[in-house]
Amino acid sequence: MKNSTLKSTSGDVDKKSQNIQEIYEDNDVYHQKEQNTPLFIFLLGLGFNMTLHFLMTCGVRVINIIVTGTEAPDSESRKWTAICTSIGIIVSLVSSKPFGVLTDIYGRRMIFLLCLFFWFLRFLISFLAFYLMQLKLLIFASFFQGIGLSCFWLPKVILNDILPKDKVSIWYTYTFVASGVCHAVISMGIGLLTNQDYGNVDLIYIVACPVVISFIVLITAFLYLIESNPKLDTNYSWKDFVFIFDAKIIMKLDNVGILFIVLFTTFWARSTSVFDLDNFMNTHFHWSILKVCIMTTVGAVVTLILHPWGLTVNRFSDTSVVKGAMICKIIANILIALTPLTSEYVVFIAVFFEASGGVGESILKSLLASHGDTSKLFGALQALRSLSGLLVSLFLLFYRFEMQKPSQVSIKPSLHFIVAAVFVIIGTLVFLALSTNNSVK
Repeated sequence: MKNSTLKSTSGDVDKKSQNIQEIYEDNDVYHQKEQNTPLFIFLLGLGFNMTLHFLMTCGVRVINIIVTGTEAPDSESRKWTAICTSIGIIVSLVSSKPFGVLTDIYGRRMIFLLCLFFWFLRFLISFLAFYLMQLKLLIFASFFQGIGLSCFWLPKVILNDILPKDKVSIWYTYTFVASGVCHAVISMGIGLLTNQDYGNVDLIYIVACPVVISFIVLITAFLYLIESNPKLDTNYSWKDFVFIFDAKIIMKLDNVGILFIVLFTTFWARSTSVFDLDNFMNTHFHWSILKVCIMTTVGAVVTLILHPWGLTVNRFSDTSVVKGAMICKIIANILIALTPLTSEYVVFIAVFFEASGGVGESILKSLLASHGDTSKLFGALQALRSLSGLLVSLFLLFYRFEMQKPSQVSIKPSLHFIVAAVFVIIGTLVFLALSTNNSVK
């Protein structure tokens, strides 16, 4: 049974859809813009992604400085890192599915602009929080972060709308490679600029950069972004807005459900690394931002080398590449866990394997996209990513005191990386069993 509100607005939405379709057919200027849309969307997505790299590189250090007065973490700063992360993830978890549905009802453009606006507010408030050293403002910014992250997949969906199917994977590869280049350049740039022996730039100026970038992306999208989904749809019920009902996708244990299960295990491992690897190396080896950025750059370079190859292999080899990538993720998390017991430089080997494993996640997403209904599936996938991130952040929150202990004589402070490896092992076994039976296509 359809939602009554949606029924009451269906006439207006249908009329809007008809008007957009008429523009497609009659307006030559629109057609000229449409021809440039793939490159434009690529650049918008790249700008969106660049701001995330700033957040990943120095976000944890900002919280440490506000809480402890230094870049070094303690149990209190880990607690607030987990809380801020959890708030953002909960908001993303709740809003991902509704935004996915709303892009079909009101169009991609309107929802994307709304998300970009909240994304800009996130960085503006974070800048003010760091400038004023106010933790409460940073917590407030986490709400807007969740909304922005819930639409992070939208540029790919827009590309999927406007491109022939045989061109989608190519543009996905372009997007990933460009993002990798930006990640490497931004990471090394931040590392060198903030290092006392090189730029010695105050971190406040680095935190200001994503404010400017996100504002430029928002204004550019407002002025030039066109609707990519002229055939709007109101055939939704209220259940389509609630992420919990996506559980039926997994419970079916069909091709799509299996891909969701395997991707969940990779999301868990990725979230563990993103949320705590910086603090982990800082706690045990007192790493500077520069060292962390060098480590990040190594991973980005490996990804740039391997990712295009991973997406362009013959389709017959997809399952083989995914299997190899999952094994690389297992090795990476085990090596990270063993780093304090061996040498700090072991983490560079771990990052090499972790970056190699990223190829498998991209192929799994490509396989998922091949099932169609991309806005619904990718909205559900973002909700699943948020759920895995929330569970990881809660685990880190309650385990933070053990993580602060020296791990030269015990594996307990590294247990979260062992847990991540176990999850990936489970995902690998599931994928192995089903691909052997030719169930994953």
